[in-house]
Amino acid sequence: MMTITTYGLLAFIIFINAVIWSSGKFIPEATRSSQIIAANRLKKPRWNRSSEWKRHPKLTPPLTLVANGKTNRLYIIRQRKVLYITNATVKCQPTTTTVSSLRGEQTIHINRHKEVHATSWTNFAQRIYLETPAKNRWWDTKQQPVNTLWVSKPDAQWLQHLPKETKLIVQ
Repeated sequence: MMTITTYGLLAFIIFINAVIWSSGKFIPEATRSSQIIAANRLKKPRWNRSSEWKRHPKLTPPLTLVANGKTNRLYIIRQRKVLYITNATVKCQPTTTTVSSLRGEQTIHINRHKEVHATSWTNFAQRIYLETPAKNRWWDTKQQPVNTLWVSKPDAQWLQHLPKETKLIVQ
């Protein structure tokens, strides 16, 4: 038997989803309903843990990644359904590219006299890198090099298994 607090919680969840549904923060590459379901699984962004409450799904083709700088999210999509959303900081120009076969455990970006260390990196064509910062500087975008997508460490390790030629759309 449902109590009054259960009805209140259910009404609150329906209200929040209605507000999200009517907002314009959706990507056209996936259905709105799959985006709302995946957004409800998101955790607070942390450098050392995954972005969602559920386990990482298998990365089997065909996949599309959509990086959205306005929402700081990276959407993993299969057949217009959002499989997973990672919290990300996006420092790239809008483009469309594909995953290359280059991946690694550590990299250093050097710009003038600044060094930024990163781990668990995956390379895309057009010299775009998906990686995690070596230190907990995930949201310090002043330190973030250009043409990078920063995600949490567990998410970056999982995304190193992306199939070659997976499409990335940066918005």
